[in-house]
Amino acid sequence: MIFHSFFVAAGKPKMGLIATLTGGTTNIIFDYIFIAVMGMGISGAAYGTIVGFLAQNSIGIIYFTFKRKGTLYFVKPSLNFLAVVKSCYNGMAEFIGNLAISITTFLFNIEMMKYIGVDGVAAITIVLYAEFILTSVFYGYSSGVAPIFSYNYGSKNIFQLKNIFKISMIFVIVSSVLICCLSIPAAPYIIEFFAKENSHVFYIALKGFFIFAVSFLFTGTNIFSAAMFTAFSNGKVASIIMFLRTLVFLSLSILLLPLVFNVNGIWLAIPVAEFLSILVVAFYFIKYRKVYNYL
Repeated sequence: MIFHSFFVAAGKPKMGLIATLTGGTTNIIFDYIFIAVMGMGISGAAYGTIVGFLAQNSIGIIYFTFKRKGTLYFVKPSLNFLAVVKSCYNGMAEFIGNLAISITTFLFNIEMMKYIGVDGVAAITIVLYAEFILTSVFYGYSSGVAPIFSYNYGSKNIFQLKNIFKISMIFVIVSSVLICCLSIPAAPYIIEFFAKENSHVFYIALKGFFIFAVSFLFTGTNIFSAAMFTAFSNGKVASIIMFLRTLVFLSLSILLLPLVFNVNGIWLAIPVAEFLSILVVAFYFIKYRKVYNYL
C-alpha cells in the first residue's frame, strides 16, 4: 500500500499498476500451483497470497533502491516523530472508513437476519461486494489524484489547483451517473456471479440492488472529497466526512429506516447515508474554497 503511494508521488503511477498486477497475477498462479497441483488446501491459498505480496513488494524495494535519479529513493532514515504523528492524524479518515466497514456490515447482517433470514444476509453481502467493484473507480481516481493536489497546494500553484478540481468534479459526477445508469440493467448479470438465477437469494439481491443503485450518484463525490482534504493535510475535515458517512449516518439508517420501510429500509440505508454525506461535503467545499483556492 505504501509503495503504491510512493510510485504516484514519484510520478510513476504505471510502475504502481505494474506492481499491483504482478502481485495479483503471482497470487493467482501460485494459488493454482499450491492448491490444485500440490494439494495444500487452504494453507496453499495463504502461501499463494504471501508469494503475491512478496512479488509486489520486491518491485518497490528494487525500484526505490537502485533508481537513484528519481524524485524518491531510499536513504539512511532519521526519525521525525512529529511528522509520523501528523501523518497518522492526517490518515484518520481512512482508518475510520475501514473500521466502520466491519461495524456496519455486522449491523446489516443483524437486520437482514431479523427481517428475512440467512438468504437476506447472503443477498446484502452480494450487493455490498458489487458496490466494492463498482465504486473502485472512485477509490482509484481519488488515490491517484491526491498527490497532485498535495504537490500543487504545496507549490502554491492556484491555477493548476482550480483546474485539477474542475476536472476531478467533472470526472466524478459523470462517472457517478454512468455507473448508476449502467448498473441497473447490469444488475442481474452481476448478481448471477454470486447466486444462481431464479434462486431466492437472487431475487432478494436483485430487488434490493435496484433501490441500492441510487447511492452511486453520491458515493463518488463523498469518496473524492475525503481524499482531497486529506491531500491538503486537513485530516480533521476528512475524518469528519468519513466518520459521518460511514459510521454515524449509515448506522442510524440501518437501525431506523427498517422501522418505517421494513426490509426496503435496509436497502435504503446506504443511499440515505450517502445523500446526507454529500450535504456535509457541499458545506465543507464552500467553507474551505478560499482557504485552498480550488474554486
